[in-house]
Amino acid sequence: MPFSIVKGAKKTTFEISYASRNGSMLVNGKVNGTPLRFVVDTGATFVVISPDIAERAGVEIDESRTVRLQTANGIIRAPLVTLESVIADDIEFHDVEAVVHNATSDPDVGLLGMSYFGEHKITINHSSNTIVLEPK
Repeated sequence: MPFSIVKGAKKTTFEISYASRNGSMLVNGKVNGTPLRFVVDTGATFVVISPDIAERAGVEIDESRTVRLQTANGIIRAPLVTLESVIADDIEFHDVEAVVHNATSDPDVGLLGMSYFGEHKITINHSSNTIVLEPK
């Protein structure tokens, strides 16, 4: 059962385990109950999910609500959505802003960006493959 956090709740310290693959940190997760894997990307402003995951997770996309993003292929505009629930490892946050875009070549892999981590200080411990989230 995930530890669930509602925005504005008392801040506490959490630990997320990740697997290291080819220099990437991979975390098992869920978006609105739909399983996926995340690549941890502290350089990404938002959580990013593919259109396929958005559809399976029942995410409503409003094409009039977009953000401008700098990607490896240049500047794009992509839909901005609010996800009811994002779980990384066993830590669940609610009302997380995300972008719907194919950020990876695998539609079942998203990016776990700063809109998930935002209210916490992040410490990455590569020797124990953990990410510690502490109150700012």
